[in-house]
Amino acid sequence: MLREFKELVPKSSEEFGRTNLTKHRIDTGNPPPIKQHPRRLPFAKVEETNVFRREVSYLGHIISAEGVRTDPRKVAVVKEWSQPRNVHELRSFLGLCTYYRRFVKGFSLIARPLHRLTEHKRPFVWTEECEVAFTSLKEALTSAPILSYPDPDKQFILDTDASHANVGAVLSQEIDGQERVIAYWSKCLSKPERNYCITRKELPPLRLLKIFTVTFTDENSCSEQTMHLSHGF
Repeated sequence: MLREFKELVPKSSEEFGRTNLTKHRIDTGNPPPIKQHPRRLPFAKVEETNVFRREVSYLGHIISAEGVRTDPRKVAVVKEWSQPRNVHELRSFLGLCTYYRRFVKGFSLIARPLHRLTEHKRPFVWTEECEVAFTSLKEALTSAPILSYPDPDKQFILDTDASHANVGAVLSQEIDGQERVIAYWSKCLSKPERNYCITRKELPPLRLLKIFTVTFTDENSCSEQTMHLSHGF
């Protein structure tokens, strides 16, 4: 290699940086230009605009002046879902339901038997408890309520409740003299979390409330929140 390209390698320190480089010339000739016959491009289809509409479908939700609700076309898929035959089909069903979990009160408590069936090394045995949870989830999603928009000028109300294995919360506001739900939240407790006291179990919803209110409002509007203990979860 050094013998073949000896002109590129310096022989002494004085020749360093002054080696002879081989220059190459590529003759591309004089090719004729590429000719392309003119053709008519198809017109783009003008889709229906969403101007002056009373409601809009967006990411599986129907957004209107009244609030946000689930898209009936998406929920119809859940309603027609057949009984899962394996863990893969069950996880697909739970994934779609989890997307709408903030519309379902006590979602984690309802879906707990199904989530337990997806645990590692647990045999897939469809029991009556799983069938009840499967049916209850479909009914809850098909009859989901309309969630209101948060008003940054009004106080948030957080109803929380915790049991041995679950904790849930309802975030709402008083709008036009009526308490309107903004979002539902629930969670299945892990084994270490089940040993917490009731007060500590209800801390996660308070953290979520802090994040939610700081995101949509200023810091002062969420400093004092009203907390009610209910038994609906």
